[in-house]
Amino acid sequence: MKTSLLFATLMSIACLISTTLSQERTDAALTDDPSRWLEEIEGPAAVAWVRAENEKTLGVLQSDPRYRHFYEQALSILQKDRIADIQLGERGLEHFWQDENHVRGVWRRATRESDRGQDPKWEAILDVDALAVAENRNWVFRGASCLPPEERLCLISLSDGGKEAVSMREFDRTAKTFVADGFNLPEGKQDVSWVDRDTLLVARDWGEGTLTQAGYPFVVKELKRAQSLSEAREIYRGEPTDSEAQSLVLRDSERHIHAAGAVREISSFDSEYVVFRPDGPVKLNLPKKAEIVALACGRLLVKLDEDWTPSEDNRFTAGSVISYDLDEWKQDPLRAKASLVFQPGPRQAVSELTATKKFLILTILENVQSKAFVYKYAQGAWSATPIPLPEHTGVSLSVTYDEADRVKFTVSSYLGPTSVWYFDAESKRLEELKKTPSAFDASKHVVEQLEATSRDGTSIPYFLVRPKNARFDGAIPTLLHGYGGFQIPLLPSDLGPGGGSGSNRAMPMSLRTCAGAASLAHNGIKPPRGQRSRRHGMISLPLPRT
Repeated sequence: MKTSLLFATLMSIACLISTTLSQERTDAALTDDPSRWLEEIEGPAAVAWVRAENEKTLGVLQSDPRYRHFYEQALSILQKDRIADIQLGERGLEHFWQDENHVRGVWRRATRESDRGQDPKWEAILDVDALAVAENRNWVFRGASCLPPEERLCLISLSDGGKEAVSMREFDRTAKTFVADGFNLPEGKQDVSWVDRDTLLVARDWGEGTLTQAGYPFVVKELKRAQSLSEAREIYRGEPTDSEAQSLVLRDSERHIHAAGAVREISSFDSEYVVFRPDGPVKLNLPKKAEIVALACGRLLVKLDEDWTPSEDNRFTAGSVISYDLDEWKQDPLRAKASLVFQPGPRQAVSELTATKKFLILTILENVQSKAFVYKYAQGAWSATPIPLPEHTGVSLSVTYDEADRVKFTVSSYLGPTSVWYFDAESKRLEELKKTPSAFDASKHVVEQLEATSRDGTSIPYFLVRPKNARFDGAIPTLLHGYGGFQIPLLPSDLGPGGGSGSNRAMPMSLRTCAGAASLAHNGIKPPRGQRSRRHGMISLPLPRT
C-alpha cells in the first residue's frame, strides 16, 4: 500500500516536472523567436516593416516604364467599365458604389421602374466620404443589415481604416440619417440579427472571458432598445475553444420568422445549430459538417458536407442538399424527416443556392463548369429545369428578388467580357441585360480544359489560356495560379472589367501563357464558413473593394 502510494506520488511529481519543463521550453522558444514582434499586427515596428517592404515592391514596379500606362488603364477599367451589383429592395434599386468621385463609396438608390434601364437616376442614401469628413474618421463601409419587412431601419457597419472589427449604428434610410438614441454597438468583431424593431440578437465582446482563443465572440445575447450592453440577456454560450458563435434568425421570402437561435462554429468546417423553443433551447441533430442555407417552397434546406444517415432507411451523401417540411420541422425539429433535393454526381458540387418567392435557384459545378437550375417543389417531390446560360463560363447569383421569382446572374469567362443576365423563374424567360466593354482582343487566344495527375492518382482539372499559335516547346513564359483553401476553388473570370463572377469558386488551377495574360483570374475569395452571414431574409449590401 505504502509502495503504491509512494509510486503514485513520484509519478505525479515526475509529470509535474515534465509539464513545467515543457512549458519552460515553449516559453523559451517564444521568447527566442526573433520574428515574434511581427505578430503585433498594429505594433509600430511591424507596421514600419510592412511599409518598408511595400516601398521596395513599389520601387521595382514603378521604375518599369510600362507601369504608368498599365496603372492608368487598370484604374479606368475598374472605375468606369465594371457592372454594378444592384439589388432590388422594398424601396427600389440599391447598391454601394465607388469611383473616382466616391473613393470611400456611396450607398444609393433609384426607382423600381429603372430596374432594367441602362442609366438609372441615383439618389444618395449614405455618402461615406462625406461622413468620414464630418466625423474626422477613416471610415470604410462594411454593409448594412435592414429590418424586414419595411427595411427602413438598418444597422450600418463601419470599419475604422478597414479593420475586421466594426462599429454598428442604427440608420433610417428613408430619412437618410442615423437614428437618435438608436442601437449603437461600439467597435468589435460582432454578428447581429434583427428580431423585431426593438430586439437584436448580438454576438460580440461582452467583456473578459467572452471571446474565443481566435478573438471572436462565443456568447450571444438578446439586446432590447434603450438597454445598455451590460443589461443584455444571455441566451447562448459556446466554448472558448470554438471559432465563434453567431446569431440565427430564419425568415422566409415574406419576411416571417420561423426560428431564432444561434450557430456554434466549432471550427472553420464544423458547427452546431441551436434553436430557441418555448420549452428551452434545442440542439439540432444535424451532422457537424452541415449548414442551413435557405427557406424555400415551405421547406427548410440544409447542405451536407459529410455523409449522413439520420435513420436506417434514410442516407445522404456528402455534398447533397436536403429539405424538411417547415411545419413538421417547427413542430418537432428532432423528429422531422428529411428528403433529398440534390445529390452530386461524379465531379459535381453545389456552388450557390437561393430562394425566390416560389422557387429554388441552384448553381452547381460539373467538372469545373458552371450550370444553373430552377427547382420547384410540388406533390411531395422536387423537379429541376436547366437554365440555359452560356457554357464554359463562371456563373454566380448576383441579385435575388425573393418577393418575386426573378434573379440576376453574373457570367464571366477568361476570354469574354463580364455580362449580367436576367431570369424570370415563373415564365422561364432569360435575357442578357448588360455587358462590359472588351478589355482586349481575344480572337487570337483559346481556352482549353486539361487535367493533371496528383501523386495519389487524383485527376485535377485546370484551364490553359494561350495564343492559338503557341508552340509547346517549353520556352513560352507561363503564369500558374491556383487556390484550394476552405474548400474554395476559383471560377473562370475576366479581371478586365473589375471582377468577373461574384463568388469565383470554380477553378482549382489555371495556366496562362504571358501572351494571353490580359485576362487574369480575379481571386474573389469568400470568407471562411465561420465568417459568413447566416441572417436569412436580411439585406446584406455588397462590400466595397478596398
